Amino acid sequence: MLLKKGADVNVWGGPYGNALQAASDQAGEVIVAMLLEKGAEVNAPGRAHVNALQLAINRDNKSVVAKLLDKGADVNARGGHYGNALHVAAVKGQLKIVEMLLKKGADITTHSGPYGNALQAALIGAISGDGITDAASGVGFRILEVLLRKVAGIDAQDRPFSNTLQAAIFE
Repeated sequence: MLLKKGADVNVWGGPYGNALQAASDQAGEVIVAMLLEKGAEVNAPGRAHVNALQLAINRDNKSVVAKLLDKGADVNARGGHYGNALHVAAVKGQLKIVEMLLKKGADITTHSGPYGNALQAALIGAISGDGITDAASGVGFRILEVLLRKVAGIDAQDRPFSNTLQAAIFE
């Protein structure tokens, strides 16, 4: 009803920053699709530099993630607590979403956020059980295997650990 009355889908404000971020975190694919159809900016930053894609991944909402990716969400945008979309999915143990992001060109070697790179995020998620899955499920290790098959830079230097091997030893 608000959209029919001309509500601006890109107006800034509120705890999320804009409507698409709120919908990506709290609503489903139908509302996200409506907002995108009405011109919501798929890559607009929200609060704390989080974007709609990261919020949908954080909720493990595969249908919203797919919709955002179809509309051109930047899989390599940096920001937010985790650093980027691939880091969120890797540390949370979301294998299907990791695969979706990789198909859309997610850069495994991007260095950002507290986990350093995607390999370290996957390793920490696999060992600590951070997020939706737990260490016993083995999903985190399957994510690590998928990433290892794609990356040549296993010895990439990054924080908080010097490299992925040190992250594994620490965890």
